[in-house]
Amino acid sequence: MKKKRNIKQILIGLVSLITFLLLIMIIYGIRYNELLLLDSELLKFYILLAIIGILPILFKLYRFGYIFLVGSVIGFLIDCIISCIERDIPSMKSGFYNFFVIIIGFLLGVTVEVLYHRYVKNYKNVKS
Repeated sequence: MKKKRNIKQILIGLVSLITFLLLIMIIYGIRYNELLLLDSELLKFYILLAIIGILPILFKLYRFGYIFLVGSVIGFLIDCIISCIERDIPSMKSGFYNFFVIIIGFLLGVTVEVLYHRYVKNYKNVKS
C-alpha cells in the first residue's frame, strides 16, 4: 500500500512540475513571441523554483507547494506585464515585483500549511 502512495506522490509531483514549466513557457512565449524557447538563465531559475515547489508536494505538503508554485507563476506574469508596459524604460522594477510576489507566495504557503496542520491536530484532539 505504501508503494502505491509513493508512486501516486511522484506522479502528482511530475504533473505539477510539467504544468508549472508549461505555464511559464506559455507566458514567456506570449510576452516575447518565442513560444517554448526560454532563456537558459530564466529556465534555470524557474526549474529551481519548481523543485522548491515540488519537493513539499512529494512529502504531502500540498498547500505550501501549490501556493508557492502559483505565486511563482503570478510573479512571472506580473514581471512580463510590467516589462511590456515599460518597454522603452529599462529598469529592474518588474524583477523586484516578481521577487516580492514569489516571497509572498512562499510566506503565504508556509502560513497556510502551518495553520492547516494546527487545525488538523486540534480537530483530532477534540474528536478523541
